[in-house]
Amino acid sequence: MLDTHCHIDQYPDPLAIVELAEKEKVTTIGVTTLPSHFQEGREFVKNFRYVRLALGLHPLAAAQHTPKELLLFKQLLPSTAFVGEVGLDFSRAGKATATRQVASFEFVLEQMQGRPRFLTLHSRGAETRVLAMLTDYQMPAAVFHWYSGPAAHIEDIQAAGHYFSINPAMLQSENGRRIIQQIAPDRALLESDGPYVQLNNRTVLPTDGEHTLIRLAALWGTDAFALRAQIQSNFNSLMRPIKDAAK
Repeated sequence: MLDTHCHIDQYPDPLAIVELAEKEKVTTIGVTTLPSHFQEGREFVKNFRYVRLALGLHPLAAAQHTPKELLLFKQLLPSTAFVGEVGLDFSRAGKATATRQVASFEFVLEQMQGRPRFLTLHSRGAETRVLAMLTDYQMPAAVFHWYSGPAAHIEDIQAAGHYFSINPAMLQSENGRRIIQQIAPDRALLESDGPYVQLNNRTVLPTDGEHTLIRLAALWGTDAFALRAQIQSNFNSLMRPIKDAAK
């Protein structure tokens, strides 16, 4: 199974989450908020097979995007195949720092030129701007995490070669299900976005991908086993150019 977007360091006991993912063989990408957080956490997961940390520069932490953090991002990028959580947030929560967010996201995309990475994106309220910037910088396939924007933009995002990661919260809301129905199965991945999602009155875990998969299959009217294979194939397709570049 997969969890392509999990805030491992935000759980009360991060090590327990890492050990659970490892025990259950769930490929889990632990996103971070700042490069310094990535730097602190990578030593704790480096010996695990199924857990990887992503180098982050979260838009809602724009006030902390200091020159020191930006330099650290540049220095650490060669050491990881995963980048996230990065992007833009033009919702009420992020509106005040929009200009700084754009500058930071431009910096991230500039640093990634010629360096294929698994890229997991925040795009709340800024979906069209994020897509436009990916296009301007000729970025390869990226992943729109917990997409909540207009369904009309989904076709454009997919046509540009990008993916969407789906979590249990999206399946629990009418708007989320409406969005999911516009996503093609060959553009879908799984995520938990834990610990910020609740499932059955508890905090979601990386191992809850099976629950998401079964509900997705029902919503799309397809076989769960076939969908599992499709989602794994999607992830493999994203990772292939990254692995090839590392050879």
